Amino acid sequence: MDRLHAVRLASLGLWLSGALAVAGAVGCERGGGDKKKEPPESGDRVDSVQAGKPDKQVSLEEFCDVRAKTAASSPTVSLPPLAGGKSAPGKGTWRWLNLWATWCKPCIEEMPQLAAWHEQLAKENVKFDLVFVSVDDSDDLIERFREKHPDAPPTSLRLADAEALPKWLGAIGLGESAPIPVHVFVDPDDHVRCVRAGGVKEKDLSAVKAILGSP
Repeated sequence: MDRLHAVRLASLGLWLSGALAVAGAVGCERGGGDKKKEPPESGDRVDSVQAGKPDKQVSLEEFCDVRAKTAASSPTVSLPPLAGGKSAPGKGTWRWLNLWATWCKPCIEEMPQLAAWHEQLAKENVKFDLVFVSVDDSDDLIERFREKHPDAPPTSLRLADAEALPKWLGAIGLGESAPIPVHVFVDPDDHVRCVRAGGVKEKDLSAVKAILGSP
């Protein structure tokens, strides 16, 4: 092998490593494998940011994969059955449902951010319930997660049958193979107003506030 050919192979290896790293940072498919979510037409969630420049604040159209501008045009939320016969918080306040799993790295990484926003927005009089719903196969997995992450926000709700997730994702407007985390914003009257597949970042806060402040 000549020197030039060796250099080209090394360069290709570096490029592939970088591409795989980006693919693993956006969302997780069922079974624990990381999968890059296709970016929405209105903007790319993995756009690079030039050094020294702040992230551009995103619009509602960029943030939401599925969005109902009014309650009249939105479906009513209906979660699949939860393990242990538990129920998620009901009508009366906004709810931010976060579907996650213990095997989903992006899900775990964003939890502190979501909890911090919940506390910050409460001080700004933006009231809502932050509800974590696991798609893991057993309560034991969640208990082990809690032991390793004692400071994680409350995560006691779990789908009774994780196999029900794809059909439910289709019912709320996402594709059945959409990656988690999935974020579902539900208004006080149980209407689904915004659905997003994939993690959130600091620049998304303005969009979140706009959703939770919707009439």
